[in-house]
Amino acid sequence: MSHSGMSVAILEKNLPTDRINPLIEALDMNPKRFMATVLLACERAPKLMNFPVQQHIAWASSAAALGLEPDGVTGQAYPIPFGNKVQLIVGYRGFTSMAGRSGITINSGVLLEGDVWEKNVHAGSPFAVQQAFGDRATRNLVGVWAQAQMPNGAYAHPLLLDLSEVMAVKAKAPGGRKSDSPWNDVKVGFPAMAQKTAVRRLQRTLPALITPGRTWSTHNTGAAMDMLHEEAGQATRVDLDGHLHAEAGPIIDATVEAGVEPVLLLPNGNEVKLGTFANHDAFCRKLLLTEPEVVKAIHEKNKDRLAQWATSDNADANAAAVAIVNAILERTA
Repeated sequence: MSHSGMSVAILEKNLPTDRINPLIEALDMNPKRFMATVLLACERAPKLMNFPVQQHIAWASSAAALGLEPDGVTGQAYPIPFGNKVQLIVGYRGFTSMAGRSGITINSGVLLEGDVWEKNVHAGSPFAVQQAFGDRATRNLVGVWAQAQMPNGAYAHPLLLDLSEVMAVKAKAPGGRKSDSPWNDVKVGFPAMAQKTAVRRLQRTLPALITPGRTWSTHNTGAAMDMLHEEAGQATRVDLDGHLHAEAGPIIDATVEAGVEPVLLLPNGNEVKLGTFANHDAFCRKLLLTEPEVVKAIHEKNKDRLAQWATSDNADANAAAVAIVNAILERTA
């Protein structure tokens, strides 16, 4: 029996299918098909066979937790060797699939020299680009964009990254230093990786709508996992309970914690739902543009809530409380 065949057999025997299958079935995915994609991914990358079975269980469990087929063919996800680990990489289609399960449609694209678009972008309308046709294959990339259309049909604020921001991500990405990485394929791979970067960052700002059969938001968790790898060079994985594990730190709890709800009250009685505590950045930016008297009123209504978050065992809640209070202080000082 070949080394590859033996490794595949061991992997198939050791995967915790009793826990994986219910997660897969909750998304109307076929467990046998999922298993076939896991094995296909190993067959397509023989170098993966040099890693112990525990590493394969980790990346396959990450794919199951996120509800992605990791065959590397559909573009949803694929495993790669990363130091002494096997890292699951989420593809562009993986991000759009995870968001789509929550009713969120992701649109994105590249901006090339000569293209025209509205520079003062805002929420409520679709982001439109007037493409400059003719010799587009030779035009330089100047930026990328991504925008979400929410389940109610409303368009969220578009996210734009210029070339300098994309290059900063490439400089941190583990693949950016490898000659065979898509990052270093100027005409095809680089624009695709740049566009994926915008989509990934957009996911972190979206509400944490819970994926069927889970207590966690797959699009938020998947984006956090991929961002820690691509922009911080860490090995990451998601376990079958939805917890995100990072190489250089403790477990990041991406599940919905009962009793600690990421919702803030506005003076008019409305609520702002952060989705998950990791989504507080957009709210902090809005605070810095809001009239100081309104910000004071927001603080008064939420003092007890923020104090609860600050003393919670949830690290994301702690970080959100500190960031929001700092934004309030900065605006009302």
